[in-house]
Amino acid sequence: MCTGITADLYSNDTQKQRQVLRQHFSPNASFVSPLLRTSGIKNIGHVFLVWKTLNRDPPTIEKSCSNQHHCVIFMTQHLRPRLFPLLHLALPVIVTLKFRESESGKLKVEHLEEHWTVEGLLQTVPLIAFWHDRVLRTAMGKILTVTGHAMHTVIVTSQKMSQRSIELEGDRRVLVDQNMVNQQSAIIMSECNE
Repeated sequence: MCTGITADLYSNDTQKQRQVLRQHFSPNASFVSPLLRTSGIKNIGHVFLVWKTLNRDPPTIEKSCSNQHHCVIFMTQHLRPRLFPLLHLALPVIVTLKFRESESGKLKVEHLEEHWTVEGLLQTVPLIAFWHDRVLRTAMGKILTVTGHAMHTVIVTSQKMSQRSIELEGDRRVLVDQNMVNQQSAIIMSECNE
């Protein structure tokens, strides 16, 4: 059931989208993705209309898992803008549908959520994927490693300086005590000599 709902919702057929929204979504259903949040079947329909207008190909549904109240669909969005038909990006997406029993006793979609990552999006563009993986990640790794090493050095040096300060304070007190003893001894000796 949930694979059919998702296939029709993400299809390029406006009639199927409207039908699935009317039949299988609660009137105040919500839709969340990394880029947007909206609610209401009209608004969700408008989002999919814009998506369909901008994008030429529907997604490929790879597999789905479901129980009575949840459905998780693993699919690949085919980002192929109509303005740039030669550009094709395959973005892995996980769609989660949460169902709730309606007043009529029928399960309806209460919440639709898309999960995809910036990394997944970056990996779809070969040159950017190479740059991200080989240049940016490597550079950030080196920067953070050097920064961590510098912080470690500062912390160790600070601890050694603090320990040395404690030792010097102890040595100063010993010298002060010895100086007082020496002064008292000198006073006693001078009194004896008189």
